[in-house]
Amino acid sequence: MLTSTSQEKILHQIFVDSCESETLDDFGAQVFPMLEKLIGTSASLLYRCNENRAALPVAGSLAESAREYYERYYPEDPTQIELRRCNLPVFRSRQLPDWRAYLKSPIYLDFQRPRQVHDFLHFRLLKDRHEDPGMVGILFARSSRQADFGPREVKLMATLLPALGAVARRSERAAERRRLQSCFDAILARDGRPEVALDLSGSLLWASPRAEELLELARGGMKALPESLVQASRRLAAALRRGAAKEIPPTELMLARKGAGPLRIDLRLARTEANPFVLAEIESPEVSPRLEEVARRFELTVAEKGILGLVSLGLSDREIGRRLFISRPTVRSHLGKILDKMGVHSRVQAALLAHGVKPELDSAD
Repeated sequence: MLTSTSQEKILHQIFVDSCESETLDDFGAQVFPMLEKLIGTSASLLYRCNENRAALPVAGSLAESAREYYERYYPEDPTQIELRRCNLPVFRSRQLPDWRAYLKSPIYLDFQRPRQVHDFLHFRLLKDRHEDPGMVGILFARSSRQADFGPREVKLMATLLPALGAVARRSERAAERRRLQSCFDAILARDGRPEVALDLSGSLLWASPRAEELLELARGGMKALPESLVQASRRLAAALRRGAAKEIPPTELMLARKGAGPLRIDLRLARTEANPFVLAEIESPEVSPRLEEVARRFELTVAEKGILGLVSLGLSDREIGRRLFISRPTVRSHLGKILDKMGVHSRVQAALLAHGVKPELDSAD
């Protein structure tokens, strides 16, 4: 059992390293082992779901046996059935309606118990439903020789879940950028994502052109950051400097604006070779002036303009539907009309045009 001092130190390091992790692979290699130690596990699994709703292991002692589990036991596992039914973000195995019957089932006797899985906690970090494409989950288990999980472990994870969820979102964005990198090199070079870098005192180091536009940084030649962003950055930096994380600051900020919807900003820690700084990543809810011009030229409707704006940021049909609360068939229907109006053959060509880059219309994407 960890002492309270040791627990606070590990909690602090987990938080700091989580803020610096850009992908799930980074998180799994650097942070997940510390989480296992903090929670006190006999077995564990970090995974994400692909487009076919299949779980892909990222880290943990159960990663090597995950394929056997999904091939032989997954369809009939009562814990999976209950997870899908109740769809709780935090689920404990003892919540099964018939726990005693589970302990006599083949899944427990032949697979779980030999792998030191008796009592377990499951946490959903990303997505609205269990097994949604892109969902990220964590499973922590204890053997029958260990004490069952209790309020302490749930409380520890509840403290960390906002930071862990931010890692999952960053990883999803990074994966989306990698998937489209070869097609969007020209876009990224000419119209970067809205990001702001601040030093540990909250002073502005750098801002992308789109971030300057969204935050209205160029008023009167001055670059004054919103005070709420400065304070959030300072709180995050203070957590980095402290030796223990008694209070975990939020890593997400909703920034109110006059005459426009709020901006969602994710904060994380980043580094040069030696110096740490805070990177604020802004989710842009609007289309750029250039996109407004394109929409007028091709006579796009308001709905089509909004979808083209999200396509131009590299979002998939699934992510566009999630943001706009519409189905993927509806997204595809709008996108087909957009392509027809713009006289292009693919979403990549449409995105290039939206960013002022003339595509090769006879090329295959």
